[in-house]
Amino acid sequence: MKDWFRPAWVLATIASMLGHSIAHAGAMDWPQLVGGAHEPVCQQALQLAQARFKSTDVNLGELGDSFSESSGDALFTEEPDPNDSRATLSWQTQPYQGHRLVIRSGEARGDTVYQAGLVQADLQMPRSYSGAHVTAMPGGGSYHSPRVLQSEIPGKLGLIDEGEPYEFLPTWTVYVTVSGQLQETCKIQFRKEVKQASSLLPRPVQRLAMLLDRSIGRDEASFQTYNPIARQKIEASQAWANAALRPWATGNPYNSREEVDAGLAMWAQNGAANRAEHAEILAQYKRAEKSLAGYYRAQFLMSKDESQATAQRVLDIAFRTYYVFHKDR
Repeated sequence: MKDWFRPAWVLATIASMLGHSIAHAGAMDWPQLVGGAHEPVCQQALQLAQARFKSTDVNLGELGDSFSESSGDALFTEEPDPNDSRATLSWQTQPYQGHRLVIRSGEARGDTVYQAGLVQADLQMPRSYSGAHVTAMPGGGSYHSPRVLQSEIPGKLGLIDEGEPYEFLPTWTVYVTVSGQLQETCKIQFRKEVKQASSLLPRPVQRLAMLLDRSIGRDEASFQTYNPIARQKIEASQAWANAALRPWATGNPYNSREEVDAGLAMWAQNGAANRAEHAEILAQYKRAEKSLAGYYRAQFLMSKDESQATAQRVLDIAFRTYYVFHKDR
């Protein structure tokens, strides 16, 4: 029988093995490279991901930073977008295979949005540029600036789509420029696939997260990322994801613990339902802290004292992340 059957079977087997290993990965097994094991750009991206994962920064992406690690070596030329005074164009100075990578940064609702794609090398930049000239733009715009990596081949670039700030520990997708296209070559995953960040943690912690989420309600307007309660829940999701996999990375909530406790105590005075919910939160908090300490002993091999101290610190941060109470600065 001909061997042309074999690649499909092999690919299916590899995909199954990758899915199995990711599903059963422990807290110390991240990040993981999916595909592209022999692609140098993917190995570069993995090294960057490992460094970001081990950092104390709450978010893995780097908002507002230069998209290129080599911005000082004329890899890109930058000028204002002639079609929009609020936007900037950055394009690859030396073309590769008849194309240049171009990154446009513009404003949307007060935030910076980035778009990446390829244009023909003979296009006069920036004078003749328009969106119609972009031949590839994977995923549309992003609030994260794409991360550009240089491959071993001069002019051949790698591009990391780092996901969005409203996602918790989002998967990175790595592209390379090939024959006038941005070709996906691998992914880097930082966690197993779950819908709720708290699902990465023991059940008592999940229960506490549900109670805290319920206590702050929802925005009156549509549930969008720029509404205040939605933003608090996004930050809380990131706090839970870090609590599960990066307990060394904690944020700095607006209110102190004393201020949050006082604010919740006042909230609890507004009716029997609030009092009951407040009491349930306090009781569940103790269960969650004990469970989280056990999780750190098992997953991170911490000593009893270290696991208890870490659980106390991390849970306090996650708890306070949900609330914003007025205070005089």
